[in-house]
Amino acid sequence: MMRFWGRKKNRGHVIGFSPAYDRTEHVEKFRYPTEGFTRIFYVDGEMAEHLGMDEIARKNFRNLQTANCADSAIIIGGENGTMNEFTNMFAMGKPIGVLEGSGGISDNVIHSYLGNVSNPKKTPVIFDSEPNKLVERVLGTKT
Repeated sequence: MMRFWGRKKNRGHVIGFSPAYDRTEHVEKFRYPTEGFTRIFYVDGEMAEHLGMDEIARKNFRNLQTANCADSAIIIGGENGTMNEFTNMFAMGKPIGVLEGSGGISDNVIHSYLGNVSNPKKTPVIFDSEPNKLVERVLGTKT
């Protein structure tokens, strides 16, 4: 629950982007938490319907919103959605920390990805197996 610690310590905000249309769907269908967030934004139902967005498209739309609003990111484990958030942040040139040894894409996939793409924005990607050290290193980067 680092997001809550960081918000409390630094008087910041924790903003969530949900693929749900409203709080009820957020909790009941997706089983996502609401505690600790300053604000949660939901997908606009009219827009999603007009564009024919299914559940997967709504989740990817959420990932893009998250990446756009974040100053930096810490990747812990993760699967498809986390990789989508990583590639969005990478393309935007925002600092990214990767917690090594946390499983998922953090352990192999990101290294492989970085070995096969260019980095025109010189996006800093920092790897560390120590969570507190990783956060400090990411927060110390300049964008």
